[in-house]
Amino acid sequence: MRVRLCVVGRPRDQELLDLHERYATRIRRCGVAYEQVAVRPVRSRGQYSDEHVRRRESAALLDEWDGRGVLVALHPSGRLWSSDQVAARLEGWATPCLSLLVGGPLG
Repeated sequence: MRVRLCVVGRPRDQELLDLHERYATRIRRCGVAYEQVAVRPVRSRGQYSDEHVRRRESAALLDEWDGRGVLVALHPSGRLWSSDQVAARLEGWATPCLSLLVGGPLG
């Protein structure tokens, strides 16, 4: 079983980084090959529209996806699932590989 978390940017808060590493360690202990990949966020500085930023960041995330296995994109307007619902699907998704894509602040 393999899980890849592809995100836009990295948190600067050390507590968040430590929390992520704590959970990553737990996941790996369960026999899951886990990795996180961060893509560079697009800094608009007022020159780009929000839609342009979303498109560029989405393209960067899709470039990180290796095209194999299941792709799950997390979206703020998506369906909310309980932990039990996610757990019931996780093993099927992660065999051979599950890629979770998480966009930046603009979605």
